[in-house]
Amino acid sequence: MLNGTMTVGVVQEFFQYVNQTAEPLTQASYIINTFQSALGSDYRTFKLLDSEEEIGDTKTPVTLESPKGAIYFEHVIFSYTPFKLLMKDISFKVNQLDYEIL
Repeated sequence: MLNGTMTVGVVQEFFQYVNQTAEPLTQASYIINTFQSALGSDYRTFKLLDSEEEIGDTKTPVTLESPKGAIYFEHVIFSYTPFKLLMKDISFKVNQLDYEIL
């Protein structure tokens, strides 16, 4: 280009064609990356679904026809890890909400 054997347009055209030929490889790498992420999510989801329940259902469940009242939480302690508490000695009351079961 400096010697006058190529014009600026030819150099630009060369780089544009190089980018166009590399585009299918770029798209394929995006698809492979998405596929690998999906496989990782799939593995974690099925591991969670296959794990045992922490508390099993009762053999004779009771259905409440028209529940009334409130729920009391007293001296609640909560954390995701044992070293960092998020709630300590929290007490609160949840009143009944008016709702309709469809």
